[in-house]
Amino acid sequence: MGATDYRGAMGISIGDWKNNGYAAIFLTHWMYQEDMLFDNVQPVTGSLHFVDMADVVGIGELTRNYVGFGTGFFDYDNDGKLDLLVVNGSMFEGDKDSRHLAPMRNFLFWQKNPEDGFYEVGTVSGEPFEQMHVGRGAAFADYDNDGAMDVFIVNQEGAPQLLHNEGGNRKNWLEVAVKCSKSNRSGLGAKVIVEAGGITQRREIGGQASYLSQDFRRAHFGLNHEREATRLTVKFPSGAVHTIEHVPANRIVTVTE
Repeated sequence: MGATDYRGAMGISIGDWKNNGYAAIFLTHWMYQEDMLFDNVQPVTGSLHFVDMADVVGIGELTRNYVGFGTGFFDYDNDGKLDLLVVNGSMFEGDKDSRHLAPMRNFLFWQKNPEDGFYEVGTVSGEPFEQMHVGRGAAFADYDNDGAMDVFIVNQEGAPQLLHNEGGNRKNWLEVAVKCSKSNRSGLGAKVIVEAGGITQRREIGGQASYLSQDFRRAHFGLNHEREATRLTVKFPSGAVHTIEHVPANRIVTVTE
């Protein structure tokens, strides 16, 4: 399958970052090992196979001198393409004070498109990304229901951080909650598919959980400038399928099994 590799492997995230129906695997690693993006190249090979594309899409080399932990795919600007957060924190003592671990800054990778890859934009995304911490966990949720995905970061030897997204809802969005009657109570494993503007996006409830963290169980989709999702489909673990046509943007929708 091409996904065998011997590195630190602290954090993991699963996401269909190309919107092509094939989920990729992102892994954070130990210092000098580079973080890894196992891209699913099944559309090309015809069989299940993964290739590390981190260096090709602008992620690998930049992460070489960092120890990565919590991570996650999420569309922070609601443009319909998954972006990526990486929380870093050393496990070595600091040079100035051996009683504490050396702090590091976190990364925010914005995806331009699958061809051009990702760009690190943390340095222009607010004070929290300029700060140095010993980062560990990262959980993702739209905690205030304003349509922009937020992040909660757990730091070792320091206070946690709640990063409020103050610009993501400038573009349209849709959030989907699932309510099960036959499947498991939390809806874990339910697949949510949204079609809008000729693009099909896919999420799986509970399919992404960062290092020592648990995300909110609601699927978030950026719709860019589209005013509706032409089709919303939920495939429940029981096999039941529920489809809704022409769902208006900028709202939270609950789909019941």
